[in-house]
Amino acid sequence: MVTYFVGQGVGLVEQVRPAAQVVQDFKLEFAEAVGRMNDLVAE
Repeated sequence: MVTYFVGQGVGLVEQVRPAAQVVQDFKLEFAEAVGRMNDLVAE
């Protein structure tokens, strides 16, 4: 039961990337999202 969703997740993998790159991309996307949210709140 623990590995039930593994097949679905593996099917979504498009490329193999280093963990550092994944974290860096996440940080950049988060910063962009926070910026957009701040712009919405300021309006």
